Amino acid sequence: MALLKTKSTTIKANSKIEFNGEVYTHSSLSDHVVALHEARSAILKNDIETQYSIGKVFLQIQTWGADQPRKSYSAYLKTHYYSKGITQPQTSEYKFIAENYETITKLIATNKARTGQGCSYYRKAVKDASQPTKAKSKAKAKVKSKGKSKVEGKITETLLAKSTLALVKEHGLDIQKLIELLTTK
Repeated sequence: MALLKTKSTTIKANSKIEFNGEVYTHSSLSDHVVALHEARSAILKNDIETQYSIGKVFLQIQTWGADQPRKSYSAYLKTHYYSKGITQPQTSEYKFIAENYETITKLIATNKARTGQGCSYYRKAVKDASQPTKAKSKAKAKVKSKGKSKVEGKITETLLAKSTLALVKEHGLDIQKLIELLTTK
């Protein structure tokens, strides 16, 4: 009997898979993997919601702290949070998640962001979503910089075609009409 063995999985020639001490068929193992994936997705969704709840508390504390002298506000945070393991950068991250919760969940729902990422990932995703024109101008800058580095005084047909196609897409022009204009004398 042929045997394929890894650290925790053994696949036998009779289509039985031994995984973590359990025996599966390919179908039952795939069902198991799908169930694990769904459980992980639920955990990650719960993680975002937990960060949102913690962030709401820190936003309320921040509002309260605005009325307090700076030293007493800092002392309050040190006593009740920083000394118990929640760092200042973490409080900032929680507040960001709370302030942008709707945007983040919308980005996740539309597959423009993934769950289970760090706050810097969500900051970038929110920034990109709120400034779509900047993303386009960055793309323009990349196209221009790529074109300049390739040109070096020589323009090829391929380079001209690529840059023309990029302009057509950028301005939403009709490519067929452009081709007709180029082919007529």
